[in-house]
Amino acid sequence: MPLVKRRFRVPCRGEECLKLYEYVKDRIPSLEHVEFKVSGSGLVVEAYGYETDVKRLWSELRSYVRALRHVSTRGLNSFRIDYIVKLTGKTFPPDVLVEVLSRQGHRVEAGEGVIYTSAGVDEVLGLVERISELNSVAKNIAKGTAARYFIVSASLLTGLPPQEIVERAVGLQLMEPDESGAYLLKHEWRRALDLLVRYLKQ
Repeated sequence: MPLVKRRFRVPCRGEECLKLYEYVKDRIPSLEHVEFKVSGSGLVVEAYGYETDVKRLWSELRSYVRALRHVSTRGLNSFRIDYIVKLTGKTFPPDVLVEVLSRQGHRVEAGEGVIYTSAGVDEVLGLVERISELNSVAKNIAKGTAARYFIVSASLLTGLPPQEIVERAVGLQLMEPDESGAYLLKHEWRRALDLLVRYLKQ
């Protein structure tokens, strides 16, 4: 398979170019040579490698650009869930993202595979990273999806670690251990979140 050299230009300006560069530099396919340059007219990417890899690089770049240039709808930013996963490299429960953003004071709506919110791209992607991390921890101590969603959301909203969330929830009779030692949620997870947050604010 022949080696090819291609140059791609992504129109962008200033901070947008730098942000795009930061997101793609560690996530692009491995090639013989890739060089990024930020110019006055955009981000220039020079790639050298096997033709299939170079084509894949261009496909990835276009996906990242579409994800970062979220379209404003009804005054809200639009984030496609599949693009969030592509940008962060993390899977996450969208319901938790929507709930946490809402409780943090952002306007937020969920569509088919899309989340609309007043939060910016950095905040959304940072929150997704934390949700993914906490979800991995919650899987080891919770039984069931609802219990995981509750632990992750409560930890993000209160700043308390997952294990302490469980201890507080058990004390409030919101959770209980089963025979295996995993913790079950005794209420609908959003209702349990209401009760825990209200208690901690007192």
